[in-house]
Amino acid sequence: MNNLMVERDYSVVKANDLIRNTTYDLSLVEQKIILRLIQLIKPQDTEFKTYILNINEFCALCGIEQNNGANYLYIKNSLKQLRDKSFWLRINGKERLCSWISKVILEDGSGDIEIRLDDDLKPFLLELKQNFTEYYLYYVLAMKSKYSIRMYEVLKSYKYLSKITVTIKELKSLLFAVHYDRFYDFKKNVISIAVEEINKYSDLIVTYDFNKQKKTVISINFKIRYKNIDEQMTMLVDVENRLDKD
Repeated sequence: MNNLMVERDYSVVKANDLIRNTTYDLSLVEQKIILRLIQLIKPQDTEFKTYILNINEFCALCGIEQNNGANYLYIKNSLKQLRDKSFWLRINGKERLCSWISKVILEDGSGDIEIRLDDDLKPFLLELKQNFTEYYLYYVLAMKSKYSIRMYEVLKSYKYLSKITVTIKELKSLLFAVHYDRFYDFKKNVISIAVEEINKYSDLIVTYDFNKQKKTVISINFKIRYKNIDEQMTMLVDVENRLDKD
């Protein structure tokens, strides 16, 4: 248990370009797998290593109920999806087609999986000196909406600001939620749930209001602040209760 608590507290470090200038659709567990792998990168690393993901340890880390056979197939299928997915990253007027992982090898009977992040990601995960975002994996482990993690990262990347404004079109693109045609549905199923989970399980408190053009909502104003000590203590209890419950 002590090792588990320590590992939940390891940092995730990403270049802001990888957070703000990408559009991708990853499930909740796919996002957590990638974040776990990024968490294993050491600050002094100059190349990606082959990282070991143990299925039982990963499930315990994320609060996934232990069921060896079902978990094995679930994680295996999630890794295949990750291996098959690519995404666009926009830098300086150019778009680069990137992949998440380049190698996955499962060792029979051990529950260990060898995974290598794709070299496309090296400029955005290795030897970062500026324009990056760092946060504890712990802050997103209890989240249950795939949109919550993505929105948290975007808002966290603007940690030096107390307020940002994002158009609804841009936010839908960032969260890969463009299929929500009705704003009511987008607000109810994406924004409201994501903000609720961020406020309950992360280090941030987020509030928001909308800008309208006539009767149409065109953008959203996010106000962001860090939790005080009392709020952080409540958050820790909420996260542990959620992870232990699962």
